[in-house]
Amino acid sequence: MQLEGLMGFWRLAETNPESSDLPEGAIYGMEYKTVVLTPQKFLLWLYERLRKRGIEFLRTRVSALADLNGLGHDVLINATGIGAETLVDVQEENLVMNRLQCVVAKAPDTYNQLFIRRGHGGYYSTAFSRGDGTVYCGGVLTQEDRSLAVSEDQRNTICRNAHLNQPHVFPSPDPKDWPILYDHVGLHATMDRKVGGVRCEKETIDGQRVVHAYGQNAGGYGYSFGLAREVVRLTEDYLFELPASSKI
Repeated sequence: MQLEGLMGFWRLAETNPESSDLPEGAIYGMEYKTVVLTPQKFLLWLYERLRKRGIEFLRTRVSALADLNGLGHDVLINATGIGAETLVDVQEENLVMNRLQCVVAKAPDTYNQLFIRRGHGGYYSTAFSRGDGTVYCGGVLTQEDRSLAVSEDQRNTICRNAHLNQPHVFPSPDPKDWPILYDHVGLHATMDRKVGGVRCEKETIDGQRVVHAYGQNAGGYGYSFGLAREVVRLTEDYLFELPASSKI
């Protein structure tokens, strides 16, 4: 293990909470500093940043990657997510659908933290404060479920878990007592772990040089930075590779 990595774990170990600071039933925990993104603001910032650098955006509907052939690009990045299932020339068969329901509410004025707790049987509870004055509370994750309908039972579970974990932040377990702004239900098209997880690789399809980049699980904003780096590397492999007829 590299020294930097070891020291990183050491620093985390130094900040492990005392047992009295842990929620009831928790075996261990840790504290750390991180960055929390507000997607609505981050995406707009990213869009404007790219647009100012001359990147053009085109909104269209396609049934195959071949529909995009002829736009003048050297490499096509296929980051279609769940759409990879229905693209005629991709037809991805290894996506596992994960449905995640969360709650977005007005955050208490004094709450400026990120809380995550995992446990047995798929137990999962989070509370992320955001820069726009909201708190993102999750979550109930179910596999092979494509329904976008809001489940009241799951909303109740989310609010109850948040209250049990941080009663000083969320005084009531009843959603009716919460300043809920909206429910958030999303589908995460995740590559089956049996075939290696995220799909990030090159493929030439009908003469079109493609880099596939999809299949990450919930937490895509965090994964996106590392995935983008790998996409850049694969794209450069395409752009700087020697023609098949070249001789050295």
